[in-house]
Amino acid sequence: MHPDIEKLYALWQREVTRDGLLSEWRGLHDAHKALEAELVEKLAAANLAQKKLGDLKQRERETNRKLETYQKRRDNAQRTIDTGTASDFRAAEAQVSQCGDICDQLETDVLELMEQIDAATTTFKGASDSRDHMAHRVEAAKTTLDERLPTLKPEFEDATAERDDARDGIWRDQIKRYDMLRKKKYACFATVEDMTCGGCHTKLDGQRYSNLTRDTEVVTCRHCGRFLVVPNPSGD
Repeated sequence: MHPDIEKLYALWQREVTRDGLLSEWRGLHDAHKALEAELVEKLAAANLAQKKLGDLKQRERETNRKLETYQKRRDNAQRTIDTGTASDFRAAEAQVSQCGDICDQLETDVLELMEQIDAATTTFKGASDSRDHMAHRVEAAKTTLDERLPTLKPEFEDATAERDDARDGIWRDQIKRYDMLRKKKYACFATVEDMTCGGCHTKLDGQRYSNLTRDTEVVTCRHCGRFLVVPNPSGD
């Protein structure tokens, strides 16, 4: 391998180390933020379920109060009929019938509300459990981030310094090409087999291939711009 390619490859290895640390930090940070955002949604869902449950219980209380009122009216009217103290028997009988119909409807309403309350209770419990589970995940993610950050930061700073040191001694045109490939998120190096660039599959001419195999110069692909290398026979 040409000495300049070795320098570029050493630089790339340090870039990979630095990129890995940066990716780790971003991954931990983004994971924590994503979980926090999901927790907000879980909190909103739990609060909504709690409000719905509270509204249903309030409606049940109000319906039961109405039921008790009409039951008393019906029973009082019936008592005046039974004791013969009603001033107007027909009016008393009409009141008993009317209040009885209302009581039947209110009893049906109460039963329906009880069913809705049972369902809302189940929904609220599920939402609460999901919220609590997410809260634990957020706390765990924050703990992981806080524990890793003190060591990750100096590791990243050291990797950055090593990367910067590795850039020294590399020719300006080579580092310019290297940075361009990195900016485009291309692989900086391509292996050549059968006189073909492994990056874009462009065929090399005989002279360039000879220069590459004899390590007489740094050879780049004329099509994709990658630095070209030949496989090491030892497999290293």
